[in-house]
Amino acid sequence: MNNTYTADFKSLVTRYWGGVVFLGMIVLFAIFRPLIDARITYEDFFSPFLSKDLVMPIYFGLFMLFFHFSCYFIAYNYTKKLIISDKSVIFYLFGLFSSKKLEFKYSDIDLVENNKHPTIFTFTLKSGKKKEIHATVKKKEEAFKLIQQKILESQNKD
Repeated sequence: MNNTYTADFKSLVTRYWGGVVFLGMIVLFAIFRPLIDARITYEDFFSPFLSKDLVMPIYFGLFMLFFHFSCYFIAYNYTKKLIISDKSVIFYLFGLFSSKKLEFKYSDIDLVENNKHPTIFTFTLKSGKKKEIHATVKKKEEAFKLIQQKILESQNKD
């Protein structure tokens, strides 16, 4: 039996739409605010973008590109998909350029905690190593309880 949890909306927006959302907010603010205040017209606003002087649009474009890549790299270790099977828990992380897979067998896990941050699951392995995973999935509390239950079942079998 597999229980699959997918990434929440916030992590998807952080990963893929950071620059676009920020650009949209800037454009809406830049267009509507002066029009509401009746300070300038459309022509006054768009003249720097339409003129032969391309310095302003280039700087603005580079800033948007930087913002988008910053959000992209911030979310590289967020969980894209979480699969809780009968024998292991599998995290598919966004990764930098391709998806990354982390699998933990219940028999290798000593303890799982969620006391550092609501989205961080801290796995303590029987080898003594600790692994922190950003579980940015929908219904993360339900997934956390199910992982704990599977670990307890695995420990009771041993």
